Amino acid sequence: MKKYIILFISLVAVIAGAIGLMIHFGGNSKVETFVLAEYQYYIDAFPWEETVGSITGSKDVKKKAEKIWFEIYGERISKKKPYQVYFDPGSEVWLVNGTLPYNDNGGVPYILIEAKTGKVLAVWHDK
Repeated sequence: MKKYIILFISLVAVIAGAIGLMIHFGGNSKVETFVLAEYQYYIDAFPWEETVGSITGSKDVKKKAEKIWFEIYGERISKKKPYQVYFDPGSEVWLVNGTLPYNDNGGVPYILIEAKTGKVLAVWHDK
């Protein structure tokens, strides 16, 4: 009986750990909305002349955003995971930004990409 209790507790711990890792590393692909007009300043101040191809969904836009960020900021960009993804259905534009670990100072990268054309509208990093 004692073996079954230990086995059950171990199984619950493994499942809880797996769920925690999925959430921490972006397993949650929920996409919220945003309003592109609120980001016009960033489009004007930090324009980008690159096209990454049409976007098929939230996972695709994360990969393409990370590729551009990696070219600009290097490997340290991987410390800004998980990435948050937003979509403006009116203008069909994606917004992706990094996140900071709890109690960490610094900034995160941002990128705006048109869904159909893959045109990068802006790339910036806050502090």
